[in-house]
Amino acid sequence: MNPPPDGTRKQPDSQRPVPALRAGDPVPGLSSWLLERKLGGGGFGAVWLARHAIDHERKPVAFKFCTDPDARHRLVTHERNVVARVMQHAGKHPNIVPLLEYNLDGDVPWLMYEFVEGGTLAALAEEWQALPLAKRLGRAVKVLHQIAGALAAMHRLNPPIVHRDLKPANVLMAGAVPRITDFGIGSVALPQGSAPELTAGAAKLPTDMLRSGTKLYSSPEQRFGAPPSPRDDVFSLGVIAWQFVSGDASGQPGTDALAELRDLKVPTELASLIVRSTAFNPERRPKDGGEWEATLGALIARYSSQPETTDTGSPSKPYVASTADTERTEGHAPPRSNRPKGETG
Repeated sequence: MNPPPDGTRKQPDSQRPVPALRAGDPVPGLSSWLLERKLGGGGFGAVWLARHAIDHERKPVAFKFCTDPDARHRLVTHERNVVARVMQHAGKHPNIVPLLEYNLDGDVPWLMYEFVEGGTLAALAEEWQALPLAKRLGRAVKVLHQIAGALAAMHRLNPPIVHRDLKPANVLMAGAVPRITDFGIGSVALPQGSAPELTAGAAKLPTDMLRSGTKLYSSPEQRFGAPPSPRDDVFSLGVIAWQFVSGDASGQPGTDALAELRDLKVPTELASLIVRSTAFNPERRPKDGGEWEATLGALIARYSSQPETTDTGSPSKPYVASTADTERTEGHAPPRSNRPKGETG
């Protein structure tokens, strides 16, 4: 390749300096929005709150900037192939934070999301640990049902959109309504046997991105770089459910998970779903979020008809699974590998 006429060479994305982001500055490539304050950061980059420079009645938005030099090229290449589908489909669901706009061509690529004011599900889960089991379980089932509905909607697409980094910290709470964020940097699952080249509707993820995700909530096959699948999200949802039900916010279900859930008087169908969803073999898991949505919906319908409820509408009596039902569930439980506790991404 011949060098440019001026004798300079274009720096690779990983070597180009990242412009500094400061409060009061315009958003790079979008001067109509002004940065107000940094909300957080992570492996992708930095998240900032921004307000419109002229129309002060417009609601603030959240910008997610890809500032990591090494990840910039890989992530931007992936985003260019999936972001249009994410904008088209994900934002229509009430339990997904919509992706409003994007710019992948500048020195600092960004994604603009609706700003959700409130805490995360992670903070709420910590508060729930002190609650009696019946109240904690009642609240958890309602939140998990809404999350499962969002996943099911994305998994039903062809090809499905997979989040692949589902965890309590990526679920924002708009009051009592959970809203999943970061679907804009999720992945599109390719059908088995499909061609590896990129298309307008799907993208083959780079190897580094195949291993993305927080380890505690990542499926075993995801950690080893397998192609994305809705069963990755099912695994993550199973871990989150286990943490809510057990009160252990830093662990995964282990080999004795079913017995522990039985001791807690967890409904048979929910205990079975948690165990199957976190199976080491992905073929033993539900194929997508649809089974979670249906099972939890049925539980809510059943117990909401009970006359005795708390002020939150959750059952005042513990959910009770009969010994016979639990034994039938145990008979269908898949073999389990030992699960580490306290592993973090």
